Amino acid sequence: MSELPLSSQTSLWVDLGIIAAVWLTIAVIECRARDRMRLTRGERLTLWAVLAAYLVIYSYLTLFYRSRFEIPRMLLKPFRSYRQAFSFTNGFRIRRLGLARQILLNVLVYVPLGLMLPCLLRARKHPYWLTALLGLGLSVATEALQYFTRRGYCETDDLINNTCGCLLGLALFALTRLLIRRWKRNILNIP
Repeated sequence: MSELPLSSQTSLWVDLGIIAAVWLTIAVIECRARDRMRLTRGERLTLWAVLAAYLVIYSYLTLFYRSRFEIPRMLLKPFRSYRQAFSFTNGFRIRRLGLARQILLNVLVYVPLGLMLPCLLRARKHPYWLTALLGLGLSVATEALQYFTRRGYCETDDLINNTCGCLLGLALFALTRLLIRRWKRNILNIP
């Protein structure tokens, strides 16, 4: 987990704003979809457009934005960045704020994916498991590309952070869906 200029240029508020926009899109689609297994064509097109925009921005930030290293770099020791960023002796303390922020950004960057995929995969069998596997797969592919293109570190911690972010988005999707169903049932009297 290297502290690149990206961590100083990317605002946490912008990241949270993107997550909020994706979440609102999903919430509106879930409100409209009710209990349909399939989305309308417009809903699918909207989600695919948002997913495509997300993937373009994600690709730029993880691969094309960075300059190349002379040799490929790999950090495979799990939780190494956590031990460097945080201190757990005598209570919790942040040692390196830039690194802690990079960990948080690596988690947050996958939250939109965890929000969008289960909505797109709703007609498939086991959309939640498939979402988690696709999130992990994208993270593995990204780390491999960073290694082979020498545009970033190939890190175990990034796999952990990204997968946690996807699972967090998935949990937010499930919670949103549950709240919408309860709201429709209790307030609007829609079964």
